[in-house]
Amino acid sequence: MRFVISITPLLLCILMPAHSFALKKDKIVLIGDSITEGQYSGGQAASWAENFTQHFESRFDIVNAGLGGSDSSDWVLPSPNTRPIATTWPEPYTEQGSIFNLRAQPHLPAKIAIVMLGTNDAVGFMKPNPTDVLTYSLNIFKIIGQLTKAGVESIILLPPPKRFYDGEEVDKRIKRYINSLRSYSLSIRSVQLGPNFYEILTPEDFEGLDVHPNQKGHQKIADEVIQYVELHLKNYKPVQYLMPN
Repeated sequence: MRFVISITPLLLCILMPAHSFALKKDKIVLIGDSITEGQYSGGQAASWAENFTQHFESRFDIVNAGLGGSDSSDWVLPSPNTRPIATTWPEPYTEQGSIFNLRAQPHLPAKIAIVMLGTNDAVGFMKPNPTDVLTYSLNIFKIIGQLTKAGVESIILLPPPKRFYDGEEVDKRIKRYINSLRSYSLSIRSVQLGPNFYEILTPEDFEGLDVHPNQKGHQKIADEVIQYVELHLKNYKPVQYLMPN
């Protein structure tokens, strides 16, 4: 004789452990260089990413994928970068050649990706030459495509801070970078241009000649980005955008 046991949905709820019903939080992924990774000038300081995480961690899983020394080319798939990777970076980067594969891809899809790149591009940090405006613009477009393909719903591009002591040519280059970021925010519905840190940060937000913000500078970035993301979430409407192949 065989017995058929029927378990009703209510009984199933009683039998299953409570943690089985925990809702999985959406993700916000941060992409950038050492400023996003958390380096600072002056005394010890909480980075803007740490302050941002503390504000949103009850509602979102925050992934800080920033990596010091990286520029826009390093985040492109496949990376066009042929230079030796900085020795302070883990061995896998020299094998796979792209930070995106190892830092961002495993944490996607995500509700929001926040991208701030350009500080190293502007001076050609660890490269023979700075990243020209056309290449930077193309790199950002490719990164937008990679994030979109990986299931990111909204992409917020953050203009990099002004480099106050690197001369007029570097300054002009960063301004042109920002113009390219603005053009994508106007032409791609899933892309927004966030707070303009080229204008917001002042020399008092850095120590000496350092390109990394001090405690005041990092706090200022965090406050601006938090306010912007809160407003974005309040007005959020899902967008499906297909990037060209």
